[in-house]
Parts: sequence; C-alpha cells; structure tokens
Amino acid sequence: MMASVRQAERRERAVAEGKRAWPGADAATARRGAKRTADCIEKTVEAMLTGNVKKTEKLLPALVEQARENFPRDVNRQRAAALLSWINLAGVPGWCPAMVDRVEKLLRVAAVVAITLVAAAGSGWAAPTVVAQSRIAAGDGRRLATGKITITATAAFTAADGVRVETTPLPVPVTNGSFSVALEPNDTGVPSGTQYIAVWELDGAKPRTERWQVITSGSALAAGDVVASPITPAAGVQLSQILQSGATNGQAPVWSGSAWVPGNVSGGSSVVGASNMTGVAASQAPVSLALGLTAGHYAVRYYASVNTPCTAGAASANFHFAWTDASAARTLTTGALVMGSAQQTQGYLSGTFEIWAGAGTNVTYLSAWAGGCLTGAATYDAHVTVEAIQ
Repeated sequence: MMASVRQAERRERAVAEGKRAWPGADAATARRGAKRTADCIEKTVEAMLTGNVKKTEKLLPALVEQARENFPRDVNRQRAAALLSWINLAGVPGWCPAMVDRVEKLLRVAAVVAITLVAAAGSGWAAPTVVAQSRIAAGDGRRLATGKITITATAAFTAADGVRVETTPLPVPVTNGSFSVALEPNDTGVPSGTQYIAVWELDGAKPRTERWQVITSGSALAAGDVVASPITPAAGVQLSQILQSGATNGQAPVWSGSAWVPGNVSGGSSVVGASNMTGVAASQAPVSLALGLTAGHYAVRYYASVNTPCTAGAASANFHFAWTDASAARTLTTGALVMGSAQQTQGYLSGTFEIWAGAGTNVTYLSAWAGGCLTGAATYDAHVTVEAIQ
C-alpha cells in the first residue's frame, strides 16, 4: 500500500514538473497543445513507473517532439531546467539494468533537447529541419507508396545546436505515401561541405539515390526542396605527392600532346642549390651548393657584402668555386671583397658565371680571408645559388 502511495506521489511530481516545462509558445499554441502535451507526459511517466519498456520506447520520442513543437523560441533557463528536473524524476530507481539500458538512449535524446534549449537562451534557436512529403505515389501511379528512405551523411559533422552527426544510416519509413524526418542542417554544420545521401527503396520500384542539402528552416521542407548536386571539393595536390617519374634536376611537367611527361622548359631556369651565410668572420670551409647534378648547363650567381667593417685597418675575402665538367675539374676565383674601416656604397661583390656540369658532379665554394683589422672585427654576408639553364 505504501509503495503504491509513493509511486502515485512520484508520478504526480513528475507530471507537474513536465507540465511546467511546456508553457507553450503563445496563448493559441497553449490552448491547442496543452492537453496533448499533458496527456503525452502522463502516459510516458506512467509507462516508465510501471516498467513498461516497450510502451516507454514508443512514447518518449513523441514526448521529445512535443518539446520541440511547444517550447517557444525565447525559452529561458528556468523552463529548460524544469525539463531536466522532469527527466531526473522520471528516471525512477528500482528498474532492472536491462530496462535502464534500453531506455537510456531515449532519455539522452530528451536531455539533448533540454541542453539545447539552455544554450538557446543566449545564442538564439537552433534545431533540426524537418523534411516531409505526402502523397508519394507508387510506380503505377494508382496507389500511395510504401517502403523506406535510408539517409546517411556524406561525412561526420557538428550541427549548430551542438549535435554530432555521424555517418550512420538512418532508415525512415514511407507509409501511405508519406514520410517525415528531422535532420540537422548542413548549411551551418562544421566542417562545411557535407550533404546527405538519400536512398529511396519503395515497394515495386527500383532503388534510386538523391543528394540532399538541408538548410536551416523553421518550417518543414519538401523532399524536392533539399535535392542538390554533388559538392565538388577543391582539388589540391601536395608537391611531395608527385612521383619523380624519370624527371631529372631542373625538369618540369611538359605536355607531350597526349600526356604530362618530364621535360625542359625553354627560356627559363630553376634553382637546384643555394647557400645563404651571414656574419662570417673567417675563411669558410667548402660549402656544398648542389650535389649529384645531371649533366647540363648551369648558372652560378653570387652576392657578398660587408656586414660589419673594421674599426681600424682592413680585411678582405675571395671566393673560390669548384665543379667538374665533362672533361676535368674546374675552378673560378672571384675578386676581393674589401672590408675597410667604414661601410661604403661599393662594399659588395657580385657576379654570374655559367658552367657545364658533368653527370653526378658537385658544385662547391669556399672563401679565403686575407689581412685583418687593426681594431674591431669585420664580417661579411654571402648568398649563392646554382640554377639549371633550360
């Protein structure tokens, strides 16, 4: 007897909390929806309290839909909190684990609605868009169609209301020529560029596939409103993904008339080696500019300048380049870069010379320091490139 009294009290509290959570968007909505909503709450709570899992599973989604329909857009935190309170009260202790497990997912759906409404208090309303269609005819055009539509997101995304949409297929029944489904909008999802794949499987008809682009809408959309063309992603290829395919140093993709092949581009050049040194204060050991070159024509460009002059006195540096052509080893020595006691407009050294490199040759350079500052410490910068000439 006492258990029955406690059960009745618990039921009354749950129903009261639930009714306070659904005040209606306005007076007209309240009049139309108050009885339907109250009845839905009462039946659902009764099913849960009596342990009727199947009935609860059937009624709770309808209860969630009542929340979506009757919560006003200016819903406040108190109303959302009331719904959360009702959910907690409805989760009555004493259910066996199997019952709890089977209903837990549906309870989480209801909780998501409440949490979404709390967020809506400060950021505006965000909710799924309903896609619905009626009077869908069967293939013979004489009767209403039955079957199903299987809807799958092309990629996982997070909707504006915080719901995570995965690529799990969602079967939607088509009954007596009608269907209705609430889908998270693609246009405000992150990342952008997602769509839904809708596979129609109606009795007596061949399966067909559509792509749906669902936009944010406060009113229901027809199936024809969401049909879209595939989104073409921007194509991009990283240079590291391109295979060598027989290309050698200095070559680029060239159209042969039927395919892209490695080749030389006339009138141009490409850098195959470089060195940039700053603040050098002594002779440089050999610096490798380009290694293992393909036999061919190359240009060596150099530019050296005084970084820090001596306080008194002067120092100088020469640059020695070395390579091997088709016959023998070759060298070239530049003039001297003079580092005096002050910066001068002529305090630089530059030049370009062309070489023929034998197969597999290396191009190197070193510097030779001469003289020295009486006081202070002189330094220079050196910038050198090797370019393939086409």
